[in-house]
Amino acid sequence: MPEYDATSRVGDLADGFPADVVPVPPGAEVLASSAAPGDGVVQITLNLRTPDEVDEVTDYYAAALDEAGFTVSPSKEASALTALTTFLGPQEDDAAAQSVAVGVFDDGDERLVTISGQVASD
Repeated sequence: MPEYDATSRVGDLADGFPADVVPVPPGAEVLASSAAPGDGVVQITLNLRTPDEVDEVTDYYAAALDEAGFTVSPSKEASALTALTTFLGPQEDDAAAQSVAVGVFDDGDERLVTISGQVASD
């Protein structure tokens, strides 16, 4: 059997995952996640499957991250994803930068969501 990193989890949120900042939308299925603590931040990844439309997923995370003090970062990066949005978090003096990227791929029947970045640790 392969060994998995202790900071990751398949089918659920990893221990220490900041669900108060990056929540799971109602009706979405968690495929995998990770939460690796670092120097004042938690490095995160989250992979979901959802029946929600691309705009619904994007709006959900825009609202959730806005509530946590993040703002949308304009991006012109080309992507194979249906939607890709980057959010920048509030910056504290001498603290590591916070950022979260939310990518959504529409396969026609469902949407696959991949989220990665770093947020301030509690």
